[in-house]
Amino acid sequence: MFRFHSCLLLCLTTGTLFQGCASFFAKQAIEQFAVSLKEQDLEKLKSSTSADFNHKALRQPESVNDLKLLRVPTDSVEVVSVEQVDKTTKKVIVKIGEKERAKEMEYVLTHDRNTGKWVVDDVVLAQQSEGDQTIRRTVSDQMDLLLTCREFLDAWKDGQRADKLAHCEGDLKTELEILPPNWLNVLSERIVGSGRQRTFRPEARMNGEKAVVIVPHPEGNLFLEMTQRDDVWKVHNIAIEPKSGSDTDTGITSLTKLVVAMNTSAKFLASYASNDREGLQATSSDNFFKQCLAAADLETTPLPVPTLLADEYEMRQFKDRMELLLTGPESTYMLTLVQEEGPMVDGIAGKTETRIDEVTIFESDGEVVKKLSAMYLSHAVVNLYLDALTTRNLQQLKEMSTNDFKDRVWDREYARHFAIMNYPNIDQGELEVIATVFRGDLTEVTISKGETAMTFVMRLTDGWMVVDDVLFPALDRPTSLKANLELVLPVRSFAAALQQRNLKAAIRESGDGLDRIVWMQRPDFPQLDYDFVRPLMGEVISIQPVDSWIVVHTSDGETSAAVKLTQEANRYVVHDVTLISEANTAQRLDLMQTMRAQIAASQQPEELRRISVAQAKAKQAEVLSKKHPLSHIQQASYNAIEEPQALEPTYRELEEPETLDPNPQATPLPQKVQKSAFVPLSRDLYAE
Repeated sequence: MFRFHSCLLLCLTTGTLFQGCASFFAKQAIEQFAVSLKEQDLEKLKSSTSADFNHKALRQPESVNDLKLLRVPTDSVEVVSVEQVDKTTKKVIVKIGEKERAKEMEYVLTHDRNTGKWVVDDVVLAQQSEGDQTIRRTVSDQMDLLLTCREFLDAWKDGQRADKLAHCEGDLKTELEILPPNWLNVLSERIVGSGRQRTFRPEARMNGEKAVVIVPHPEGNLFLEMTQRDDVWKVHNIAIEPKSGSDTDTGITSLTKLVVAMNTSAKFLASYASNDREGLQATSSDNFFKQCLAAADLETTPLPVPTLLADEYEMRQFKDRMELLLTGPESTYMLTLVQEEGPMVDGIAGKTETRIDEVTIFESDGEVVKKLSAMYLSHAVVNLYLDALTTRNLQQLKEMSTNDFKDRVWDREYARHFAIMNYPNIDQGELEVIATVFRGDLTEVTISKGETAMTFVMRLTDGWMVVDDVLFPALDRPTSLKANLELVLPVRSFAAALQQRNLKAAIRESGDGLDRIVWMQRPDFPQLDYDFVRPLMGEVISIQPVDSWIVVHTSDGETSAAVKLTQEANRYVVHDVTLISEANTAQRLDLMQTMRAQIAASQQPEELRRISVAQAKAKQAEVLSKKHPLSHIQQASYNAIEEPQALEPTYRELEEPETLDPNPQATPLPQKVQKSAFVPLSRDLYAE
């Protein structure tokens, strides 16, 4: 005590502040700070530091614990230098610790007017950045940041709405101000985390007036993006990174974007409840509004909006969308949100906005899934598609069908034959919707049109409802329209090629067997009687799998045809055709066998060919004597063996397809076929 007063008296008497006295007072202030910090005595710390330091770094009871996170050294102090900045401020460089491991630090001291003592105003810590650069930060700034984060979490845990908003800034605060109260409460619970750990161990990364603080969270890690304005830290944005390996927790990539999506959802629901089309357009994606909501009768599918806005929610963020799950009285509602660019202005892309792209309703514990777009679009699509089927509008059928339906039927060359088919034969009576079943993207609508019952199978694709198939009651053939057309249209196209003597079309609709055995073996088109073609264009009796084939049975009332189809390169082609007399089913004629006989006879030497012709005529006489039902067809085949004709077109003339004769010379159709609405081939249909 005597030594201290003596030194002080000497300094005051001489009017000169000697270096020894300056070092003494500086060391004393720093040691008092270090001892208080080591003892974790908050009151002593406050008395050994300035008012500014108290406000920034010691304003919370937990400040002492947070100071420990900064790892401020508290070992023995050696003053290296003292710089008098001004009358009330000193900058002191000290070494703390043992000589070999001593760490050099900078203390800023200020003179306390109330006590007349020098106290610590701040401590500058040197830290290594990720790029191995030395960064100098003050303890007061770091403590101010950490305490602000602690205060933010405390306010979001137990504070009022105003307290929560007071710690936020920018777009985040703006969006939070209009968020429905119940949704903000649920959001606060998720941000803070249920059962949050009492130990507060944040990791701060500062860069000027911006910082990111990482705090352990029950879901993983909580990222607080902070901004300093007017010497005050505010939360600019928040993210939650889920724990590694979590498949169910999507975390939060941006709280600001999430709150924007929630507010958009609230506006959408309010507009839906009030039938506000402008509000719906402002909050819905372009496709969802134009294709579904613009002309929809919203009263047919009401949403319990007040309940949805008042109850709890679950929000999930993905790379390409967000999903908001809301619980209603009996159902769960999911709003799907996407990012959509606004319209371009003067060549500049519009602002990206969050819009509602779909509303999905889950009923019966998720067993029934209904999409709002499907509910509004399905019946309208059924009407349009039914009209296209009735009028045989191929272009409209293409536009309203799934890619699979188009690939297998409507985009094929043979699709044009659908215009003259009498299948499906749809009654002209009143349309009645019997049942509608929703299965997410899949919707099934069962209707009756007069005496015709059918089920439309539709899928949502790119926000639009398209038809994947139409199911009809049937025996001895598929119920699927797609499957029927995929099998019958190649038969119709093959028959038309035979009638027109169109070699190119015949090759296209034939399997590899017919190509090798028949079409590739001769330069001309073989002669076939029209009566051979007519059964192929008759009524479809059945479609059945037989061994490795699909056999399509057709009939003109006197003669039936069994057309064997095989699948090559994702399409069905004709392998062979067998004509069968309906008067005597034992009497048959095979296309491939007949053509093989013609080719074999035409390739024989003259003497052998005459023998073959003689044998053929003998066979012909035998057939005619028995009144073979297929005699006129066989006779034409035998005549072709005796006098082969060079029929057109040849391979060299395929670019000039023939036009079908609208009035072929043939036996009149039996009465039975005339009653079956048989449609003859049309010149206009096959004109190129």
